[in-house]
Amino acid sequence: MDTVEPSFEWTKAPFSATIEEGRLYGLGASDMKGGLAVLMDAFKSVQSPRSNVIMSIVVDEEGVSTGAYKLLDDVKADVCLVTEPTHEKTILGSRGRYALEIELFGKKTHGSRPEEGVNAVSEVSRVLDVLDEIELGRHDKLGKASLAPLKIRGGGDSLSIPDYCNLLVDRHIVPGEDGEDVMRAFKEKIDSLGLRCRFKISWMKRSTPFLEPYVLSRSNEQVMRFAQVHEEHFGRQPEFKYASGPGDYNVFATKMPTLVLGPAGGDWHRPDEYVEIESLNTCRDFYVHLLETF
Repeated sequence: MDTVEPSFEWTKAPFSATIEEGRLYGLGASDMKGGLAVLMDAFKSVQSPRSNVIMSIVVDEEGVSTGAYKLLDDVKADVCLVTEPTHEKTILGSRGRYALEIELFGKKTHGSRPEEGVNAVSEVSRVLDVLDEIELGRHDKLGKASLAPLKIRGGGDSLSIPDYCNLLVDRHIVPGEDGEDVMRAFKEKIDSLGLRCRFKISWMKRSTPFLEPYVLSRSNEQVMRFAQVHEEHFGRQPEFKYASGPGDYNVFATKMPTLVLGPAGGDWHRPDEYVEIESLNTCRDFYVHLLETF
């Protein structure tokens, strides 16, 4: 659930649970099997014939959120609680995410006569050079939007100048930006280059909508309820923050107030990922208290 392929730099066994000095190491230990363990144990603890709590573990969070969108077709609720790793802080919002494909169509020729063709791979390097010049939005809670090239595909036949190249670009957006703004900015910037080849910009194909940014108000009824239980349990108000990376919580937030609090850990999507065992217990006890109150 919600994990990625292990890289070769792991020093622990990625598919085992290695426990050292209060940490449990393993692929997805923090993001987010630790959070799922918290959720399952808390849910089991509060079940009764009158229970109004639904637990759902959905697939494809690292893809296009197929499970989250399908869940919302079938389930309605007053509040959504997510146990993504947050170091026990509470997330009330996140940037959104769009992705674009930029295709370049050059002119093929023999590699020994490059001047007779148009090298699509060379032209895409010019596109990469100007991406940092695209103006990005800023939000008082979510910070600055971001842009990152993710993948380049191109190349010709053996000893042929490549006539095609495809560039995938990730664009995280903040409130005040939308798809129309993003697409217009890319087209205008690439138009200004005067490329030697034809280009086409389109949205990355996906079976679900892109993720929109969201910010949940601290005065929301469910947030205040959550904060009250947090103070009862820990003796202090929650530390609220906002996520730079979108996730399934963006999907749930389109339909209901969505709060994210999960265990402490580190190195998710990196070698030697771990979760703090004490934090698992801390989060589990809090969620039992919270769910009983709800």
